[in-house]
Amino acid sequence: GEYLIALEDLQNVMGVAFKIYFAERKYPDALRVAMRINDLSLVEKAMAEARKKDPLVHKQMALMLGANKYFSYNEDDDSVNRLISNEDLWEHFQSLARELNVEEAKTPADVYKSHLSESSSLVREAAHVESARQNLASTFVNGFVNVGFQKDALMTPPDSKWLYKNKDHCMISAAASLGMILLWNVNEGMSQIDKYLYSTDFIKAGALLALGVVNCGVRDEVDPALGLLPEHLEDGKPDSVRMTAALGLGLAYAGNPKEQVAESLIPVVADTSSKANMEVISIACLALGLVFAGTANEDVCMAIAQRMMEASEAELDQPIAKMMCVGLGVLFLGAQDNAEATIEVIK
Repeated sequence: GEYLIALEDLQNVMGVAFKIYFAERKYPDALRVAMRINDLSLVEKAMAEARKKDPLVHKQMALMLGANKYFSYNEDDDSVNRLISNEDLWEHFQSLARELNVEEAKTPADVYKSHLSESSSLVREAAHVESARQNLASTFVNGFVNVGFQKDALMTPPDSKWLYKNKDHCMISAAASLGMILLWNVNEGMSQIDKYLYSTDFIKAGALLALGVVNCGVRDEVDPALGLLPEHLEDGKPDSVRMTAALGLGLAYAGNPKEQVAESLIPVVADTSSKANMEVISIACLALGLVFAGTANEDVCMAIAQRMMEASEAELDQPIAKMMCVGLGVLFLGAQDNAEATIEVIK
């Protein structure tokens, strides 16, 4: 079925596959097929049958829905909804870390294994010389090696000064790395990131991006990202703040198409005033693509395509303008023939 060109043919073949799996009581496989063609009615059918036949399999299927961020499905059972919403994902990750005995926070030095290459006192002295580039590299390494572990040696200690060992745009990356470290733990993440929202523009920009990252892949009834980020998209805010707020929304709701997100981002994309910044517009297009990935949403498509056609040569010559095309491409991910009309328009 994956090799069929026509979308209608793909849905027909997948429909047959669903019926076979369902008849054979292979409900997880049936659910996988239902998600592949994005048919909510088939998802509900597979989940309802699994609930009656095997509650444990039913919960495992709820985890499958959460892993695929299929947040349009809900159940009356709160415990199952928490599995679908990924609200407890960070705790599951922590349990796995404890079982594997890898709880202890790692440092960039553990990754670099610099002690193995220290062959002279001159090299050891050079290792202690801090530079903006070295600190930025360490920020990224630290974020990735401790992603989801809820603690690290650079950013989360109460007396940490690491953020202030960076300058300007590097501060954005350092503050945003908190979102990676505290990934999925929305409550704790929001409380730790909040204090940076009242700092300088670069630190605030990083904190806004961290808010988006920490909410990525989690459905929360409070919707903290949607409650906090849109106000920083308003005209008059620093461009760095507007860009990270837009990208934060894109990451927080990636694959989770919410109309409220479109309502916040489309006005940013549609801005054609003399003050319009192409970097902000392009990042907003990318964010819209992430949120509405594969949906071919008509309103989002029209907003991005219209702005591309209205853009001046000088705007389109900016390297960041390519992100508008990326956003539009992600919007039509897997849409096949449904993308042809839009392709013709933007040629």
